Amino acid sequence: ASRNEKQPAAYFGVHVSFGADGTATLGATDGTRFASQDIEWSSFDEQFGQDPEWGTRQIDPVLLPASALLEAADSFAVAEAVEMGMAGGVVALRTPERSLTMVMPAEVGKFPAGALPALWAYERPMAVTFRAKDMVLPLRRADQLKHAETEAITLAVSEGSIAVTAHGGEAAGAGGDTLDAEYEGEPFEIILKSPNLHTALATARGENVTLAFGAEARKGALITDDADSTWRHLIVPLRPVGGTK
Repeated sequence: ASRNEKQPAAYFGVHVSFGADGTATLGATDGTRFASQDIEWSSFDEQFGQDPEWGTRQIDPVLLPASALLEAADSFAVAEAVEMGMAGGVVALRTPERSLTMVMPAEVGKFPAGALPALWAYERPMAVTFRAKDMVLPLRRADQLKHAETEAITLAVSEGSIAVTAHGGEAAGAGGDTLDAEYEGEPFEIILKSPNLHTALATARGENVTLAFGAEARKGALITDDADSTWRHLIVPLRPVGGTK
């Protein structure tokens, strides 16, 4: 979610849509990246117990404040399940041990949820797979040298490897760490904001992650992992994917 106060309020929240198949999709964006994760859910009524019609009932999406949801994640980290109740723009989360109440932003309809299916489905023929932990030190080294304003790094992908360097300013090209990767095809370069890649890799659940790219930069670079097919991050590059020099 965004931390830029000049952006729409919808970008400060986590959008939750409820599917009839028992899956709830959580999504967040700051305008240059999207993140998505599916979780299990079921409809429940305190008086009548399990709702027999939950599979067919349409429940409107909600927008939860990201900061409050982070607090809830810490509070309920060891809970097996969390109950959520909604009424009058207020959401209550609770377990037998504790509860937390938050006010929903009014701009749930302005979250660009409708654009996500097409972005996820966009064909990205260039895909490189590597171990998430192998990227940590190269990113850290490039971070120390990157341009302060753009926070940009360059990933130079070739068969079997990724070279990570700072981009822009006097330190352009510095860093130069290389990690093993699975990739076959023509070499290419992509320029990304380092914090965006950091955030995505920090939440990956699997050992290996895949970055997939297409010709249209505005469609974003899709990051997935090998442990959870519903975990997805989309990062818009700072420059279209291009061949290496």
